[in-house]
Amino acid sequence: MPAIETLIPYIKDKKNEKNPTIIVDSREASSAPKIIKGLKELGAEIIVRPLEKGDYVISDQCAFERKTVSDFVYTLTHRYLFE
Repeated sequence: MPAIETLIPYIKDKKNEKNPTIIVDSREASSAPKIIKGLKELGAEIIVRPLEKGDYVISDQCAFERKTVSDFVYTLTHRYLFE
């Protein structure tokens, strides 16, 4: 069985050994419940709320946007990637 790779150990609060808090956009949470479940199983605290930008926020400087391949290609060809 292959090992599961995760960012959880890298975003854990080293000072308090506290599990990371990940803010998840409410639209994303309803469309990807397996991802939310997996993050919780890995020890992340999840807060669901509407986000202006990004689907997952892990700090005040880092957010992730989940995209399908076709949506990513569209973003690359018709919009600015870092908009």
